[in-house]
Amino acid sequence: MALGGTLACSYILELPGASLIPPPEPDADADDASTIPDGPSPFDGPRSAPFCASRTEPSLWCSDFDDEPAPPVTSLGTVSLSGAQLVLSNAVARSTPRALLASVRDGTDAIAAVTQPLGVDPDGVTLSFDLLVSAWDTTGAQLSQIELAGPAERCVVRLDGSAAAWAITQVCGAPGAESARETTATPSPVVLGRWQRFALEVAFAPTPSVTLDVDGVRTSAPAVAPLQRGAASVTVGATLVPAGSVTLFQDDVLVTSP
Repeated sequence: MALGGTLACSYILELPGASLIPPPEPDADADDASTIPDGPSPFDGPRSAPFCASRTEPSLWCSDFDDEPAPPVTSLGTVSLSGAQLVLSNAVARSTPRALLASVRDGTDAIAAVTQPLGVDPDGVTLSFDLLVSAWDTTGAQLSQIELAGPAERCVVRLDGSAAAWAITQVCGAPGAESARETTATPSPVVLGRWQRFALEVAFAPTPSVTLDVDGVRTSAPAVAPLQRGAASVTVGATLVPAGSVTLFQDDVLVTSP
């Protein structure tokens, strides 16, 4: 278990899945185009304006983890940590210099997540983010989620991963009494070593619905009957890894509402 501020670049060499990092390219001869690499490593983030600072449209929450100086993880929200590591890392980032790293090594019911209350009762919520999976040795893991606390029940709409593919899970219930659970498989596989853009959305008009976009590929699911508007919060990272090893880099988190 570890909780800290930033992580040095060299740490990625110690992570599970480090074999995904390509070896350094030899120096290219300017007169020999055949020696010029095709493109950057999938671990390289583009050098651009900070993600949140470049946005002009309003949002409920935006975090690119790039503030200077680097903030403590606890400043992002309520941290849940058990048998895992959650840090701001400059080893890999979609928007430089850093991203949120959640790492579980041979965990049992491990958690590495941070929750941000939104302070609103919205008409709908879209949680979008970039995710790079560095290691994935598990038959199932529960990742980022939207939570809506209604007057009688609490509902969670969550990104899940099986051994090979992504899924949407909806769970509703009161303390000690689950009233609904529905998991919808997607055609999008769990991909290692490449940034992907996710958008998990709960909408209430014209009818309640749930969607998950993975690099623009959409999976839709009817909302479970108890799902309704309520006080909203979002959680990023790994909310539960029952068993196995998982290493995730998450960046450019954006939460919007209609």
